[in-house]
Amino acid sequence: MSGFYEWRPGDPAGPLNSRGVPVKQPFLIERADHQLLAVAGLWSAWRPPGCPESTPWRHTCTVITTDANATVRPVHDRMPVLLARQEWSAWLDPGNSDARSLMSLLRPAPESLLQIRPVSPEVNSVRNRGPFW
Repeated sequence: MSGFYEWRPGDPAGPLNSRGVPVKQPFLIERADHQLLAVAGLWSAWRPPGCPESTPWRHTCTVITTDANATVRPVHDRMPVLLARQEWSAWLDPGNSDARSLMSLLRPAPESLLQIRPVSPEVNSVRNRGPFW
């Protein structure tokens, strides 16, 4: 992915939304070199227990998070686990059952990898289209 967003709680002295709640400030977090981010995740296809074989498979996924690094921490306490290119094969290998080596990948990204910047609150709604940074 090219980046991800996190929102810092709104300033009570700042602008309010239509419900009178302070507007949260969104931040775009991306690689400082603008390369893509590889995110650690899990994927599964399954059927609910006890369902007949004719029941369609459910496909589910999740992004794994870790503690925020110093770059992200001013905005949020968590961040996705970001994998370096040399870690991709270990993470994606379905035959890799070395839990210790896989767990060692679940750590915050180096601070120098990322940059963070505020972007327009327009990113808060899927109705809005276009670049808002």
